[in-house]
Amino acid sequence: MDRLKIVTNQYANKQVRWIKQRFLHPSRRQLPPVYTVNGDLTTPTEWYNNVTKICTDILEAHLQQNLNHPLILERKMVLSSDNDSDLLLRKCDTCDKVIVGSEQFKIHMKSSRHKKMTKIMKRKITVCSSNESEPPEKIVRPDENELVV
Repeated sequence: MDRLKIVTNQYANKQVRWIKQRFLHPSRRQLPPVYTVNGDLTTPTEWYNNVTKICTDILEAHLQQNLNHPLILERKMVLSSDNDSDLLLRKCDTCDKVIVGSEQFKIHMKSSRHKKMTKIMKRKITVCSSNESEPPEKIVRPDENELVV
């Protein structure tokens, strides 16, 4: 039972991280509007008054094209990215990828795939440096019939 609680908590944390990265980080891409509500309530009446009612009011205002509705203006989370560096192209030499934007580059540098590629590259460098004392072997590539030294 304890293991089930741990796994459920880990899954919930993963979902929260995904939502934050996808919708709450400032970016230049077009995102749907995000609104704040207090979902940490325990009783059903509090939930109805502070979450359900507010969400239905915001939805009705959108359906009626009333974007100046007080709830929309009050609860909308404004995300801004004023950096022009957000448009720069960056190249990760380790992964041989071109990434647009500083925020995306930071995310890539923290990713498990980048860390895995970094380990592989370090391993290749240590193997090459340890084999420098030995003479290089001749390698035949299967797709090409030429020898590479």
